Amino acid sequence: MIVALLLCTAFDVKKAANFYPEQLDQVYIKKKSILVGMSEETEEVCETVIHNGYRPAQGHLVNGSLVEILQQSIGHQFRKTFVRCKEENRPTCNGVKDNLYTSECVTVYENVNTMVRLFGSSARFELGTIRVPIQCECRLRRHYRIFESLNSDYH
Repeated sequence: MIVALLLCTAFDVKKAANFYPEQLDQVYIKKKSILVGMSEETEEVCETVIHNGYRPAQGHLVNGSLVEILQQSIGHQFRKTFVRCKEENRPTCNGVKDNLYTSECVTVYENVNTMVRLFGSSARFELGTIRVPIQCECRLRRHYRIFESLNSDYH
C-alpha cells in the first residue's frame, strides 16, 4: 500500500483527469523526487514531449520514405505513445559540465510494423515497418585532453 502511494505521488501528470484519447494534445510528465531531503523542484536533463495514445496519419519507413498510415474509424487503427525530445536540433543537456563532456539530447526510435502505403499513392495498404520515437536521452562524449609535459625537452 505504501509503495503504491509512493509511486502514485512520484509523478505529476497534467491533463490526466477526464482524459480521453480523442481529446489528445500533449501530455507532459514532470518527475518528482521522493528522496528525503531532496527538493520537489527538479530540472529535466532533456526537455521531453509525450504524445500519449497518438494516432499519426503519416510516418517514415526505416529507409526514410514518407508513408501514409492506415487509420480507420472502425477496424485498423495504429495507436502508440510517442516520446521525443522537445528540440530537434540536438541541444546540449541541462546540468552537464561542458568542460568535461560534450552532450546532446537525442530522440531514440524503435521499429514498429503497421499498415502503410507511400505518401500520395493510391496503392493498397501493406504491412511496413515505421520508425516511432520512444524516448529522449542525453548522450555524453568525454573530452580527452593531451597534457603537455612541463619539461618539453624530456621525452
